[in-house]
Amino acid sequence: MGMLQSLRFDLLIPKVRVQNEKMPIDVLAAGMAPVCGIDLSVLSDLMRDEISQMPCGIGQGVAVLDVRSAKVRRPGIGMAVLNQGISLEGADDVPVDVLAVVLSPFSDGPLHLQRVAAVTRLLRNEELCDALRDAPDVDTMRILLMPSQRWMRAA
Repeated sequence: MGMLQSLRFDLLIPKVRVQNEKMPIDVLAAGMAPVCGIDLSVLSDLMRDEISQMPCGIGQGVAVLDVRSAKVRRPGIGMAVLNQGISLEGADDVPVDVLAVVLSPFSDGPLHLQRVAAVTRLLRNEELCDALRDAPDVDTMRILLMPSQRWMRAA
């Protein structure tokens, strides 16, 4: 089984109502902090630092935050679909409305890069991203990301 087919999202949040540019980061951090065994404020700071240091937008309204830190105890992957786009520097000027985060402890080494590559490859699929944007709930998002789906096998 390839990395994509074994990829598991620990947190999926559909239809996040964006009230300001920082809110989606806070929502993802709040959901991922317990998954990764890290304090919420520390994780929020790590995610904001990542955004300020390196463009995370991969194009077409999608961004993948790549956070690797000794403060992260367990790896985790999360995604939020926003009701409107936010400005994050990236491959194009399209506002981001699909935001993923890949969190890993430093000890994960190359596994972290494999996770980031798999999430990035997956979210470059326009058809999948459009379906995620249209997903009314977390169950629909989970179905779209099941290993049996063609985009999970194709990339």
